Amino acid sequence: MGALSLMERAGVMVPENLPDNRIETVFEATGLNWTIEQKPLYSDYGEIPKLVANYRSDTHDFLGTVSPTKYKIVSNLEAFNFIDELPNFTLEKVGMFDNGKKVFVVGKSQEQIDIDKHGDLVNFYLTFLHGHDGKSGIRFIICPIRMFCMNQLNMMMRTASFKYSITHVGEVEMKLNEIQKAIANSQDYTAELAISIDTMINTKANMPIEKFVDALIVDKDDDNDRTINRNAEIRHEIVSLYNNKNDLANYKGTSFGYISAVSDYLSHREPLRRSSNGSTDGNMFIDSLEGHRFLEDARQILGVA
Repeated sequence: MGALSLMERAGVMVPENLPDNRIETVFEATGLNWTIEQKPLYSDYGEIPKLVANYRSDTHDFLGTVSPTKYKIVSNLEAFNFIDELPNFTLEKVGMFDNGKKVFVVGKSQEQIDIDKHGDLVNFYLTFLHGHDGKSGIRFIICPIRMFCMNQLNMMMRTASFKYSITHVGEVEMKLNEIQKAIANSQDYTAELAISIDTMINTKANMPIEKFVDALIVDKDDDNDRTINRNAEIRHEIVSLYNNKNDLANYKGTSFGYISAVSDYLSHREPLRRSSNGSTDGNMFIDSLEGHRFLEDARQILGVA
């Protein structure tokens, strides 16, 4: 299948030999059952008022600085235990970035659409994100995956993805209940995606693929040689994907084929940098879930925005 997608590279699969698929069991098996400890902050002049530091209970890694009066501690288990109650949902992957500043859970829904009615299937995954760095709360993103190529089709939508966010402030349990209700009402999103894909399949591309990528990735006057060479590589790779990928053969000359080639590049690109522990850059994974400007620009260039 070629390079692994960002979704495939991130995190670890839920072990198959667990007694159940409950979040507590999975976290115990994968080492994510740690909690948060808060400690006071000090400077040369003494304790710093109105701020504390968040640390992991197991490794004591520093996760972020927060206000104890505005920030409510929510452990990984507390943040995600409502997932056990979701209908038609199977937990598949878990992981973290930056030593635990952000933790994520990925599960598969039973929702599914068939793009061309001949087995080109799109499965729907829910990615839940939770942060301990004081900058991010709890959120989830519905991520449609085209199974032939593991492309993340959320980047193909007018509204990049179906997502919902809450903060650590206030009644967290009540807000988690709101997430459950939002997930239950997500059928509108899946229906819109099916319509959007069908429209792109039936919309002829308004220019050759080479002109399309030239319009999509434009060198700026102040770009250095490294950036210009990188842009040329990206243009070449998108064109190559469009011309050579078997799963795009049925969509040649269509807006869906062009945008799928861009989505394929974005879904499978290698990170430009890695974190200190050698794992894939977490920001890149999260950004890929929420969309990319290339996809927004591509839709506008092709007139399907």
